[in-house]
Amino acid sequence: AKDWPALRTLRISGLDINDEQFDRLIQAPVLKEVRELDVAGNRITAAGMEMLTHMSEKLPNLRKLNVGFNRIEGFDEQVYEQPPFSQLTEFKSHGNSHATAGVAFEALERNPALMPHLQELILEPHPTPDLSEARTRILAARVPPAIRAEQE
Repeated sequence: AKDWPALRTLRISGLDINDEQFDRLIQAPVLKEVRELDVAGNRITAAGMEMLTHMSEKLPNLRKLNVGFNRIEGFDEQVYEQPPFSQLTEFKSHGNSHATAGVAFEALERNPALMPHLQELILEPHPTPDLSEARTRILAARVPPAIRAEQE
């Protein structure tokens, strides 16, 4: 991280980055201090996301991750049990497949402790046919428990 020791946010959206390029990116020493990584709108797949878990020691400070509008399908829910996912406060995976959003939501619904620090979660798949029930549950999950208890 000697090149940019103060770098905390890196947004490289819409640059057509594939898994191989993503792998090189997450291995870069400059990411050691990065707290927010936005790689939305690229060509990253489930394989790229798995690489992210294997390289988590390179991203010890990552707290916000946006992987929206990539090509992520067939994502294994066990990935959410590992860093960097377990340390995130914000995770955005909107615009990916319905299956990916469903796996993430179901994993977190079964075990909220998978991402104990999570404050913001966006899992809206794209395109969105009929998501009224799923969207309601996702939005409800964002409401703090004290407020949710008052509403019920």
